[in-house]
Amino acid sequence: MRFESLDPSAIRSIRQLDLLNAWLRLPPATGSSAPPAASYAPDRIAEERADLVYYHVEANPGAPRILIASDGSRVAAAYGTAGESRHGQDLADYLGAAVAAHVIPVYHECIRRARPVYTVAEIDDVHGRSVTFERLLLPFSDGADVNRIIASVKAISEDGRFEIRNLLHGPDRSPVFRLMGVIDRAKRSPSAPRDGDIVAD
Repeated sequence: MRFESLDPSAIRSIRQLDLLNAWLRLPPATGSSAPPAASYAPDRIAEERADLVYYHVEANPGAPRILIASDGSRVAAAYGTAGESRHGQDLADYLGAAVAAHVIPVYHECIRRARPVYTVAEIDDVHGRSVTFERLLLPFSDGADVNRIIASVKAISEDGRFEIRNLLHGPDRSPVFRLMGVIDRAKRSPSAPRDGDIVAD
């Protein structure tokens, strides 16, 4: 998979941009490019809970393991698991082999680079309506390696209405990526004003 180099202006969702700017305002942990998760407290995060998923990252020979630490209700509905607890489950197992082959490399790139990763993908709902799926991954570290990720997921459709239930569930539900990028063209700005917080090189 080829990832582009992006600046924050690539993000289309105002809410996701707010989450990114809150990440950029934090100083990195010692020995890492990513900040510690404990210091991350963006404004209005309670309003975003349904679209956020938290993950723990465990070192593992060959590739890190990504373990689900929470479920956003809308995200769980998209994967057909609303109302089910998935805490501690490996993300690759949760997604299934077909979808994981497309999605897990995005998380691995976030971990490897210790930088936010942003993707835009398209997928059809069960009624054939095209849905755009925007994902922002924010890495966090308590030391040298990324050990947590927060994912923000937004699903929108030009048709207005769409069926989120089982949107990403099943072997025929693999997304088609239109944009994959690492947000590495942005300066950290812990003292910058919050108004219009986009800061790019």
